Amino acid sequence: MLKNILVALGLATALAACIAEPSESAPEAEEAAGEEAVETAEQPLMSTGFTRTYYSDSSFTTAIGVETRDCDPNYNEFFGEGSRYYKQRRYNCPGSSMPGLPSTNCYICYDNALPGGPPSATCVGSSCPAF
Repeated sequence: MLKNILVALGLATALAACIAEPSESAPEAEEAAGEEAVETAEQPLMSTGFTRTYYSDSSFTTAIGVETRDCDPNYNEFFGEGSRYYKQRRYNCPGSSMPGLPSTNCYICYDNALPGGPPSATCVGSSCPAF
């Protein structure tokens, strides 16, 4: 008999919990306390990264600057000077398998802007000199 009473009491407690008003969620509780809920967002990793080495002229012998755009979107680095002559090494980021990477190519950029118009440049591949 005692066993039946305990089972009935447990069942009544479980039913009461299901029927009760839902408790406040964390953002609602924070608002009630006068605090703001903070949202978070994750940035996906980029599929490729690159390092560009900028050169003073088309001989690609005197480096004057370096730019890195890494797989982590929060890590970008630039020092020195940029120029229209650069060698770019592209590579896959973790989880990416873009065909043809890693690769190294040289580029020469040409200014195509019309006088008084917006900036416009075209960069074309160039053979990299043997070092």
